[in-house]
Amino acid sequence: MDTEKGYPRGFRADSLRPETVHRSFRSDSMQLDEAHELPQGEIPQENSTYLFLFKNIDSGNLEATKEFLDRNPEALNVSLTTNGDRPIHKAVLSGHIKIVEEIIRRIDDPEQVLKIKNDNGYTALTYAATGGSVRIAECLVNKCPGLVSVRNAKEHIPIVVASLYGHKDLVRYLYYHTPLSDLEPCDESDEHKGKNGAMLVTNCIVDGLYGIALDLIQRYPKLAYTRDSDNDTAIIALAQTPSAFPSGTHLAFWQRWIYSCIHIEKIINPHEVHHHHHHHHHHHHHHHQDKKSQDHNRYQEKLLKHLKFLFPRVRHIYRLKLGHARAKEILDCICQEIPNLDVTQQKDAGLNQALFKAVENVNQRQEKIFSLIYHMGAKKNILATSWDKLHNNMLHHAAYRAPASRLNLIPGAALQMQRELQWFKEVERLVQPKHRKMVNLKQKKTPQALFKDQHKDLVDQGEKWMKETATSCTVVAALITTMMFSSAFTVPAGYESSNILFMIFIISDAISLFTSCMSLLMFLGILKSRYREEDFLRSLPTKLIVGLATLFLSMATMIVSFVVTLVVLVEKKNGWWVSAPFILLAVVPVGMFGVLQFPVLLEIFCSTYLSSSIHQFHMANSPAAATATATTGDSRRRLSASIEAICKRRFRRNSKGGGRSDLVKPFNIITFPTQDKNSSSCCCCSKFQIVKLLLFILLSATLFTIIYSPQAYHHSFYHSSSRWIWRRQDPRYVSDLDINWDDVTKTLETVQEGRTIGVLNFDSNEIQRWREVAKTKDNDDEENVLLLNLDYADKNVTWDALYPEWLDEEQEKEVPVCPNLPKINVPTRRLDMIVVKLPCRREGNWSRDVGRLHLQMAAATVAASAKGFFRGHVLFVSRCFPIPNLFRCKDLVSRRGDVWLYKPNLDTLRDKLQLPLGSCELSLPLGIKERPSLGNPKREAYATILHSAHVYVCGAIAAAQSIRQSGSTRDLVILVDENISSYHRSGLEAAGWQIRTIQRIRNPKAEKDAYNEWNYSKFRLWQLTDYDKIIFIDADLLILRNIDFLFSMPEISATGNNGTLFNSGVMVIEPCNCTFELLMEHINEIESYNGGDQGYLNEVFTWWHRIPKHMNFLKHFWSGDEDDVRRKKTELFGAEPPVLYVLHYLGMKPWLCYRDYDCNFNSDIFVEFATDIAHRRWWMVHDAMPQELHQFCYLRSKQKAQLEYDRRQAEAANYSDGHWKIRVKDRRFKICIDKLCSWKSMLRHWGESNWTDYESFVPTPPAITALRRSSLPGHNL
Repeated sequence: MDTEKGYPRGFRADSLRPETVHRSFRSDSMQLDEAHELPQGEIPQENSTYLFLFKNIDSGNLEATKEFLDRNPEALNVSLTTNGDRPIHKAVLSGHIKIVEEIIRRIDDPEQVLKIKNDNGYTALTYAATGGSVRIAECLVNKCPGLVSVRNAKEHIPIVVASLYGHKDLVRYLYYHTPLSDLEPCDESDEHKGKNGAMLVTNCIVDGLYGIALDLIQRYPKLAYTRDSDNDTAIIALAQTPSAFPSGTHLAFWQRWIYSCIHIEKIINPHEVHHHHHHHHHHHHHHHQDKKSQDHNRYQEKLLKHLKFLFPRVRHIYRLKLGHARAKEILDCICQEIPNLDVTQQKDAGLNQALFKAVENVNQRQEKIFSLIYHMGAKKNILATSWDKLHNNMLHHAAYRAPASRLNLIPGAALQMQRELQWFKEVERLVQPKHRKMVNLKQKKTPQALFKDQHKDLVDQGEKWMKETATSCTVVAALITTMMFSSAFTVPAGYESSNILFMIFIISDAISLFTSCMSLLMFLGILKSRYREEDFLRSLPTKLIVGLATLFLSMATMIVSFVVTLVVLVEKKNGWWVSAPFILLAVVPVGMFGVLQFPVLLEIFCSTYLSSSIHQFHMANSPAAATATATTGDSRRRLSASIEAICKRRFRRNSKGGGRSDLVKPFNIITFPTQDKNSSSCCCCSKFQIVKLLLFILLSATLFTIIYSPQAYHHSFYHSSSRWIWRRQDPRYVSDLDINWDDVTKTLETVQEGRTIGVLNFDSNEIQRWREVAKTKDNDDEENVLLLNLDYADKNVTWDALYPEWLDEEQEKEVPVCPNLPKINVPTRRLDMIVVKLPCRREGNWSRDVGRLHLQMAAATVAASAKGFFRGHVLFVSRCFPIPNLFRCKDLVSRRGDVWLYKPNLDTLRDKLQLPLGSCELSLPLGIKERPSLGNPKREAYATILHSAHVYVCGAIAAAQSIRQSGSTRDLVILVDENISSYHRSGLEAAGWQIRTIQRIRNPKAEKDAYNEWNYSKFRLWQLTDYDKIIFIDADLLILRNIDFLFSMPEISATGNNGTLFNSGVMVIEPCNCTFELLMEHINEIESYNGGDQGYLNEVFTWWHRIPKHMNFLKHFWSGDEDDVRRKKTELFGAEPPVLYVLHYLGMKPWLCYRDYDCNFNSDIFVEFATDIAHRRWWMVHDAMPQELHQFCYLRSKQKAQLEYDRRQAEAANYSDGHWKIRVKDRRFKICIDKLCSWKSMLRHWGESNWTDYESFVPTPPAITALRRSSLPGHNL
């Protein structure tokens, strides 16, 4: 994993093709043709000296690059490739930010060097613009601000190149560093100036960066119609970007209501301030009416404020409308400039081209873009008479059937047909009578004939849909009619004619009878209809509206009459309490019918009657209009003038900034008024606001549970106040901790910054308390507490899935992938503190809790995404300590009881969040190029520990020798206690170890004199605070290859062991006294799974990071290993040059064995650790040690006797491997270092004397064997 890359993950710099882009708004013919290949690494033969520099830059080897440049400073100005790339070009192209920074630092004259172009005309910043790296661009611009104005061979400046590739963040950054003079409209002296500005405007419109495009057009109105390098203009870009307008976005019923309530402030153009003041007095008499409207808007905005606070999708709708509003403002600016242009200028600006593009896209049904035609005044008649090369005029395009993506947004084939007719009729009104009969060349048909041919299938589908609906409703209406008619003549006993209940019964029965009869007639009329195309426009929808409305009313009144009858029959004997439940149940079917059918009914009604264009069409075809057929042309001109006048009035009102920031809609085809408060039908739609609001509230519970997944705080927050939430809470996230609010208050007093708090995983009562606690003298607003959204993890995500026992590190069968945990929705609002309540179950593996890990990772994500606004505090409420290597104890500001307050280092936190979630992926993939540590080498060291005995002194000396042989120069530190003699200490010092004397730490759960009694002394490693990073190694291993790169890894990085655990034989730690105190604080309560230090550390550091097993490869043949596996392991043990980084010797240690062969072969309990190849590798390192150090590997007499005893046991058992037959030549057997040198007599004393003639008697092995076996690292594997 290369964390130094400046480009986004997945970006391949070597596959870039500068400016070979195909923007979505451009046609195929406009695709840029100046594409050329980037350098592929070819180096001129005369520059072969710099091949090493080229490869190091390409691979990201910072240290090697520095070393080369130190020796060859002139290389900074040398062309590395055949197309003239300098080192800075290659570094930027490769995306290695550290190397870029190093090269820039070495450049003496950045103004000259950084502006150098290669043979293709590209500077380093141009390459950065193609890749999209903001960090690299910052480095270059900070060093040489003038780079932003340097053009490439195509005269494009860097911001334009970045916009061509769609790098939005980089475009925003460069826009605020690019002089506006480079983006001004073109003049006679430099035509490319305006090309850059126009190019940026069109690209920003397509990419959705409407704010930048709007700012440029407001500053330089001429850019609204200036053509860019691809001969496009802003108006053309808008015409082919339907998503910029509401018509290009489909919203559900409740989303449209929310959309209509959102108010977007208009960005005031400084050039319009005078115009705004001039019209202020003219609008003064509307003040009272505006104030009333503002009060209504204020209520809506307050409601939306809470909805946006709770629902992420409301925020999405807000951003959607914000984009639409800014696009509309761009359109307003363009429309302001159009009247000032003459015919020639309009043609040059591409206005007619854009409008005819809209005409050609009539079959896409983008009404907002098509509405621009009405801004043209009388000129639109010229456009309406145009046709393409196939003689298709505007009406022909409207006759084609709309794409399925547009039609599918409308429910029911009948309503789809209605929409198609509305479009055709509306366009027909604009086209002159002569062109309505025009025949095209392809189909040889008039628009009317083409429309019928294209919509034949849709008419059949609409007929089927109408008949099925009418048939179903006819059955219901007939049943209601029958029941109501019979009940009118069978009045139940108990009614009195003067009783109010009797009157209610009669009236409701009569209304239900009459309305059901009316509904029945309407649906019969639908069934008997001729189903012509024109019938779908008004006739059939009207009948359907009346039929559904009367059916709903008849059903409601039928329920009323039934309830009244029930009350009369039950009340006298049992009272109201018996009938009350039935009354409540009676509301359910009426409510369900309303919820299911009313939205459809409302949509049909609005589609049929509330569309302004359809209303005008209806008036044009009324009898009054029929008398004016002789003056059709005049009426059309008057209608066009009326539309233009409406458009101008709306434009003036919107330019004030007082109206909603929506698109002007002179051409309003079947658009719901709730999406545009300025539409002419808004007054009609306001009657439905209350009804829509009630329906929204009624549907909110169901919509909430369907649309939104369970979130970590939602259930507890709403459960006490909203009983309709039925989703159960995930027990993995539940904490039963009773919060001590005094501790919370005192902890918050230590924080001097603000009190805007994000809370996660608290219930409703606790959230309210947080609102009270968060108040300060300067800020008593309860909205300073923000609820953070987090979905529950899937039930399949277990700790075993995050930390599997085995991983296919070589990726022979699969690529390891971690399961996904839902990401937290990071708030855009600035937070001063994040508070999280963590679950803590003391029993079992309390620290291996998915919910607990998920909550802490979510808190870290929010903190790390702050980008400078977050002031740096994270507070946990938990009985158990947070993850110590994620939220480090050195960042702990305060702890009171169960309240933990941290001020984390955000850079460190961001780096850790880039690591895999668990050990389910390698944090340092196998085969990746070894990356250098970024730390100070003098603050990094290798460390090991010896305590209680000197038996591992020889192993530690050999380990030191192997580290130096691998090329590492880091310090070597060894911790020893008072039991290690001065003699052995001298040997360790001679080998290169720096000795630190420690006081042993006893394992309180170990038995006296047991092997694990003092192994908690390893905790002393965290007291080596004169180092920032330490790689701990066991004394029984060899370093075969340099592993200094592990210093770049975080705490704890280790190889996997068994289950979800790591092996502590090689691990990266970060010394800190407070971590040592944490380990000591819980020494009496945490249970080690194996009774040793490895088990204890696994309970504390459950969030660890897996490194490849080659970096701690165990010398061990498992009993289940197949022959192929054993062969591969054997090859790894003896590979030259070494493949393994670290070889860990399990079983009998090499220095305690014969030099001649691996003595593990002589013991049935150790044979699984036996291999002569690995054994010989250790002795090769031993022989390379200085001669005076060999004495520390001599054997004691007791050890010699033990080896001979084991050999004789193997001989007696006749082991098949035959190693016991080998004649031992180890010269150490001739060297005595004890007072008693006769080890053979010792063997006779406790070995041979135990033999008897009884075959069933097996002698007890010497005590040293049992002790030796139990003390083996990794014995519990």
